[in-house]
Amino acid sequence: MFKAGTSAYLFHYSKNYPYRCKIENEDENGSVGISVSKVDLINFAQIDPVVLCCFDKDDLKIHSCYIENIEAKMSFLELKVEILDSNEWNEKRNFERYSVSLYADLRASTIPKRGIALIKNISYSGMLIYTKSVLPDKEEFDIDLYADKKVIFLKARAMRSEKNVNYNEYGLQIVYSNYGAIEGMKQYVESLKVFHKKVIQDFENASSFSSNK
Repeated sequence: MFKAGTSAYLFHYSKNYPYRCKIENEDENGSVGISVSKVDLINFAQIDPVVLCCFDKDDLKIHSCYIENIEAKMSFLELKVEILDSNEWNEKRNFERYSVSLYADLRASTIPKRGIALIKNISYSGMLIYTKSVLPDKEEFDIDLYADKKVIFLKARAMRSEKNVNYNEYGLQIVYSNYGAIEGMKQYVESLKVFHKKVIQDFENASSFSSNK
């Protein structure tokens, strides 16, 4: 799936544009090693969701991953590549899911002040998140999604949960209560069909322009 020495792009919630990286290796367990700039390492943490993009000729391959390990001295990230399974959560899905790396604020009856969530994949009807907060079971709560240089204010319910050592994983169902949220999500999800390729092209064009100054 990955060829050592290949240039790639890493999308992470800390930036609106991708990090340049290079594929170093891949193992039989679905993990891939990449090298990044040492300056960029400070932005990453273990379990962060990321999107790894590589070109196969003119075809952009998009991979949903999370950070398994960070080797700071080697400027090296080990990523676990995951497959979006349409049968996951034993639920029939009517909307396509897209791999993302996004940040969100949470406000719920079970959270004293404000919770923080990382979004791994999203569709018009729901999303998969990581958070250290505990969310109420099937009770509506507020989630402010920071996406594409704007904030989308949503309500959601936790329909599935899985506790891990350092975080909780939740499958959320979005609850639409106003026209603004409906239109905001429609536009954002529609943009995800071409998002990664467009951002990479804009990023490379900007880099080329700067280098030619």
